[in-house]
Amino acid sequence: MEAQADGDERAGGSDQLSLSAPRFRAAGASKLDFRPALAYTYGAMHVVYILRCDDGTLYTGAAKDLARRLAQHAAGRASRYTRARLPVTLLWSRRERSWSHALQTEHWIKQLPRDAKDAIVHGGRLRVRRRSARPRARR
Repeated sequence: MEAQADGDERAGGSDQLSLSAPRFRAAGASKLDFRPALAYTYGAMHVVYILRCDDGTLYTGAAKDLARRLAQHAAGRASRYTRARLPVTLLWSRRERSWSHALQTEHWIKQLPRDAKDAIVHGGRLRVRRRSARPRARR
């Protein structure tokens, strides 16, 4: 099985592979089969987190890159709420399988009273009820 670089046909009939093309795929594979290797290796990490602000209040948020988001909070560039209440401390975080689930969990936590949030931070069980997709009306 020969491999070929995407869109790299050269006149001259050389049988050597050209690795200079940014995308590389096996011969016979469709263009839809190409996906960056890093997306499979690391994947997107969708996280819901709870911070304790300097005044003792709690801030709940969602992020795709938690370390970068915490750096933004520390620099005062993440949200107005935490900017006025620096420094902040990460108390709790949870990975979610999709960005949609992360946003749903964030919204659900924000609706909870303070004592329920404290229970989650101190190891309480988090049970989020997800809404199923609504059926579409037939026309």
